Amino acid sequence: MSFSTKGDDAGQRLTDKPTEERDPPHSIEAEQALLGAILIYPPALGEVVGVVEAHHFFEPLHGQIFERAMELTAQGKVATPITLKPYFQGEPPVNDFTVAQYLGRLAAAATSILAIKSYAETVRDHALRREAIVTGEALSARAQDLTQEIIDTASDAISKLTGVITNKTGSKNSIILVKDAAAELVNELRSGMKPKYVSSGLADLDLRLGGGYPADYIIIGARPSMGKTTLGTESAVNIAKSGKAVLFFSLEMQYRPIVARMLSSLLYGNAPIPYSRIMSHKLNPGELVRITSIKPKFDALPIAIEPTGGLTVAQIRAKTKILISQFERQGVEPGAILVDHLGKIKPAGQFQGNKVHQTGEVSADLANLQKEVGLPLIALCQLNRASEQKDNKVPDLADLRNSGDIEQDADTVILLHRKAYYLQRKKCDGEAAEAERKDELKKTEHDMTLILAKNRNGPSDHVNVFVSMESSAIRNAEKRGATNFVYSSYQRDEPESENNDDAF
Repeated sequence: MSFSTKGDDAGQRLTDKPTEERDPPHSIEAEQALLGAILIYPPALGEVVGVVEAHHFFEPLHGQIFERAMELTAQGKVATPITLKPYFQGEPPVNDFTVAQYLGRLAAAATSILAIKSYAETVRDHALRREAIVTGEALSARAQDLTQEIIDTASDAISKLTGVITNKTGSKNSIILVKDAAAELVNELRSGMKPKYVSSGLADLDLRLGGGYPADYIIIGARPSMGKTTLGTESAVNIAKSGKAVLFFSLEMQYRPIVARMLSSLLYGNAPIPYSRIMSHKLNPGELVRITSIKPKFDALPIAIEPTGGLTVAQIRAKTKILISQFERQGVEPGAILVDHLGKIKPAGQFQGNKVHQTGEVSADLANLQKEVGLPLIALCQLNRASEQKDNKVPDLADLRNSGDIEQDADTVILLHRKAYYLQRKKCDGEAAEAERKDELKKTEHDMTLILAKNRNGPSDHVNVFVSMESSAIRNAEKRGATNFVYSSYQRDEPESENNDDAF
C-alpha cells in the first residue's frame, strides 16, 4: 500500500546524523499500513499501545498522526480521517496531497488489521536499529577524542544500547542498587510516609495485608455465586471513596448489574434495597428518593467500567494505559485495576487447545502488567469443584482452576468461603434434618470467611466478615453482629476507627 510521503531528509529525524549516505533502516510501507489499520478500525489502536510510540516513526508526519490518534482515544473519541483533519490544518502538503487527503488515502489503502501488531513491531524494530546506529557512531567519534575518558565513553554507549535491548523486549531498565533502595526507604521512614496501599474498606483484611491492597498481583478465588464479584465491587467502591481511580474490567457481566450492586451496597442499612429490585425497577417512592439522593455522590466515584467480553491481556493493557492517561488528565490518581474474571480473558493463541497452559500464559501476562503499571491488580478467579468434595468444603491453593501458575504468579491469594452457600444447596432427609439445616442457615447466612492462602505482606490467615449477598454488601464482622465466626489468634496492634457503615 506504499505511496509517496513528504520525504524529509532522513538524517534530520535522528539526534546524530549517520555518516553513511544510505538511509537508516525504515519502512514507510509498514508505517502507512499501521496507520491505515488504525484509521479504518480505531479499536485496533489498543493492540499496539506499548509496542510502538510516536517517536518510533521515521516519517515525522506519521508520528504526529499516531500521537493525535492516541490523544483522541484517551479523550474517549474515535480517531478517523475526519476527526484527525482539524489537527493538521495549515500543514504543508504531502507531495500532491493535502494532509486531509493523505489521511483519507491511508485509510483507503489499508488492507488488513490482522497484522497490525506485526506492523507496529516492524516500525519499532527499525527505530531501535536507527538508535543503535546513532549510538555506534557516537561511540566511534568519542573514542577518537583523547580528551574523553574511555571508561565514561564505553559506559554511556552500554547504557544506551541497554535501552535498545530493554525496549526490544518491552521491559524497563530496572536495576536498583541496594544502597539507593535503602536510602529511599530510610527517608520514607523518617518522613513518616505511609506505604502505598489502597483500602479494601475491611479493617481486619487491611491489617493482615499490611495496610490494604498492596501494589501487587492479587487473586480473589471462589466457586460461582460464592461472592467474589461482591468483594470485587465492594473493593472498587471503597478504593474510589478515597479519591483514587479504579479500572474495572468486567469480562462476564454488563455494566448495569455492576452499578446496581454498587448502589445497593452503598444504601445497605436499616432498609436495604436488594440489587435485583434495582435492576428490575421494582422500587417504591421512598426507595427511589433514597437512590436519587445518593446519586450525585455516587457519580463522583472515579470508577471506569469496561464491560467488553473476550479481551486479551494486550487489549486490557492498552485500555489500562489509555484510562490511566485519561484519569491523570483529570487530576485523579490511579488506584487499582480489577479484572472479573481471569477465566474470561482471551488467550493469545500460543497454547491453543491447552487450557492449563493458556491460563498460565494469561496469569503471567497479568502479573507483568501489574509490574508495568505499578498498581494493585486484583483478578477474580473461579475455583474448581475439588473444594466441594471436601468434608468442610474449605478451599485451598490447590483448588485454583486450570493452573498452578496462578498460585506461583500471584503475590496474594484470597479464597472465599461461605457455609450458607452449601447449606442452601443441601438436600435433607426428614423433617428434623431439614429444620436443623434451616436453623443453621439462618445463623450463618451473613457469614463469609476470607482465607489469605498466600500473603507476601503478612500472615497466611483468615478474616471473618459480614455479607449480605442480596445487597452485594460486605462489612467488618463486628459492625453487623455476624455470628458463628471462629476468630484467629492474630491480634490487632491498633484500634479500629469508628465509622458509620452507611456513610458515603
